[in-house]
Amino acid sequence: MGEAGREYAKVVWHAADVRLIRPDWSEQHAEAFLAQNAPRLQERLIQAGYDVLREMIAQEAEAPQAETHPPAVAPLPDSAFRTLTPQEEAEFRQQARDEYPPSAEQRRKSGLFHPVIRDEWDRLDREAITREAGP
Repeated sequence: MGEAGREYAKVVWHAADVRLIRPDWSEQHAEAFLAQNAPRLQERLIQAGYDVLREMIAQEAEAPQAETHPPAVAPLPDSAFRTLTPQEEAEFRQQARDEYPPSAEQRRKSGLFHPVIRDEWDRLDREAITREAGP
């Protein structure tokens, strides 16, 4: 890795994060899981981070130099997000509707939002276009 210096995009995991995926696990079980798997988790996150960096650098190299607005954030693959229960999916879709339309900043970073939220925004966009087009 490079010289030590400023840190960017640091990721930290907590037992509560594990319990979002496995709510049936105790706090102690989640802590033990993280402690046991920390080296492997760190290595995978580093690999994923380099993949994202390469992709973002390639996108920047292809982008026009005179941008008048910040570039879009490279989307995360859908596999980076956890699978939702039907109840959670309904809640995410409702959240997307409650916060619609997303701000320009949210649109720029939309690739960081859960695929269900992005899907609901797309659905709402299509509905708005259909309404504007009229009968």
